[in-house]
Amino acid sequence: MITAGAGLAALAIRPEEPKAAEYLQQCLNKTRVSLDHGGKDGGMFEGPMYGTYLIDSFALFFDGLVSAEVTHDLFDHPYLKTMDRYCIGLLAPDTRQIPCFSDGSPGVAVPKLMSLLAQRGSSDAAWYLEQIGAIKPECLYDFVRFDAAKLNPRQPAWNPSTDFRDIGYASLRDGFNAGAASLFFKSGPETNRIGHNHYDHNAFVISYGGQWVIPDRGYHSFYIPAQRKFSLGSLGHSTIVLDVDEAYRHNQTVPSPGHEQVQLAGGRIVDFFAGKHFDFVKGAAAQTYNSDKLTILDRFDRSIVYLKPDLFVIYDQLSAPQPHSYNFLLHCDSMGDIEAAGEEFLVTRGSSQVVAKVFSPAKLTPHIERYPGAESYGPYLRVETEKTPATSFLTVLYPRPYRSDTLLRNGGFEKEAFAWTIRGGDDAPNHEIVADNPAEGKQCARVKKSGYYYSERFALPVGTAITVKAKTRTTELAAGQGPTMTIYFWAAGKAFASKRAGPFAETAWTEHEVSARVPEGTEQVSVALEFFAPGTGWFDDVRVTTDQKFEPVLTPAIVPLDAGATEVSLGRERFLVSFGEPGKTRESGDLSTDAELAAICVDQAGKPVRAMLKGGTFVSFHGKDVIREKQVQTKQWARPPLGPNAASAN
Repeated sequence: MITAGAGLAALAIRPEEPKAAEYLQQCLNKTRVSLDHGGKDGGMFEGPMYGTYLIDSFALFFDGLVSAEVTHDLFDHPYLKTMDRYCIGLLAPDTRQIPCFSDGSPGVAVPKLMSLLAQRGSSDAAWYLEQIGAIKPECLYDFVRFDAAKLNPRQPAWNPSTDFRDIGYASLRDGFNAGAASLFFKSGPETNRIGHNHYDHNAFVISYGGQWVIPDRGYHSFYIPAQRKFSLGSLGHSTIVLDVDEAYRHNQTVPSPGHEQVQLAGGRIVDFFAGKHFDFVKGAAAQTYNSDKLTILDRFDRSIVYLKPDLFVIYDQLSAPQPHSYNFLLHCDSMGDIEAAGEEFLVTRGSSQVVAKVFSPAKLTPHIERYPGAESYGPYLRVETEKTPATSFLTVLYPRPYRSDTLLRNGGFEKEAFAWTIRGGDDAPNHEIVADNPAEGKQCARVKKSGYYYSERFALPVGTAITVKAKTRTTELAAGQGPTMTIYFWAAGKAFASKRAGPFAETAWTEHEVSARVPEGTEQVSVALEFFAPGTGWFDDVRVTTDQKFEPVLTPAIVPLDAGATEVSLGRERFLVSFGEPGKTRESGDLSTDAELAAICVDQAGKPVRAMLKGGTFVSFHGKDVIREKQVQTKQWARPPLGPNAASAN
């Protein structure tokens, strides 16, 4: 901030002040020093929030240099040259947000800098601004400085699945397909200890259906010990912890040696591959559990393959000098829910759901729990092994739409205010879930004086007819006062249209409804139950119906083949995935390979249609080679007619 302000001041006092050029050069030098603190291959060590604070402050200085026609080479700095790839590669196509693995929360990155780059001719930067809803002027500065005629937004031709090794971020994406899931991975930084980072090496988040269905904890808590331990420590992230006993659960020290990561640096992305049909990332994080005096883990390697656009398969390899109980963690947040469904688990948030199944050669005990004192963060799945010096986890994750009869979860408030957001600030105490003469079930929602309940957002196609029904009652109110019901239509994170009914003022339960058609440009829809009057209003039995005919939701059949291999049948396709030691031939069901990773997709006729080979020379199906190489390769293959360049090596 100081450097940017001083640089602008130096520009402003030219040519009146003889030393202005000297001052300006000092500011340019200091700016370069700040840029040098970014990742060697690009990106922001402290995440998009603090990175934006840094770079968008400098953006004003950069624009001043453009306006003053000062010659410099800052735009050639790798930190700025890679910003398009950082912003676009880490942008979830559905939520249009960048995940924040450190202090902060998912959001957009460096809009001011990207506006400047777009003005300088970057079609990628202009396209990014279009995606985040920032391509139009929002203030007088934008109106004066930026010329819309110079903008040329075009979707990039390059593969947005990307990795930034130095900061330790990677993205696995199905190109620019907003209907598919995206997984974002963190392992690192390896040597740079960043104060705003968390103990979350080898952790991941998943965005699907406009939801962070597997989220990060965001900015960690400072003042409540239990919440601080959970939000900052490894237990609150989708990674691995050890030996979850009562001592660990009640010890609120962060970090907790012997149980979780104790180093903010030390993890690293050791391998990455981005292709048309498969993405792959591998992180090594054992060192983050060890101190100078004590070695806890010898190995924690996490490999993730994305079988686009349907499945993620995760393979964790763990070993230690002493036996441990290893715990695989999978998180949702306070708006999400986790439940067991036979041997599988369902993580649900809004209109999105992830089917999860976890295997291990060790005996497993699953737990669905909330951390005591940090219950507000929501539930998490913890799958625990028996004590053993070495083991592995093989996990299949299938993101899919969540369907309910009413498109809403907890429309009767039987799970308290779960899946609803209340008005905060001074109005927060006005909201309560009560057993006070509910319209149905055992509970209803109450608001005194002022407040609202906002539902989760859900997706509906443009043109869909939607009707919201709810039952309301109130205390005695004056004419024109009472509850209202509103349907909100959202795009780029903002409600741009709405339809409201009410106010209603019956003292007995009465059903009301509001109807609309989803307007053009809508990405998400939500329902609001509102009350602003000198009295009390109650809500219950909220339902949403539409004329939309939904496709049936697929349920995968997931079968383990061995410790590192699985078979997944999904609709008309069957997937075979096998992890193992490179160079060692093995058979996993109908698949044979010598690769570190091999994957085959088989169609309904039993013929391979797509395949991947990672770190090996062959993969065969039913004894017939699908890929065969003379030397160790990483390669993907697809059978025509999937595209003119379907068969390709990468």
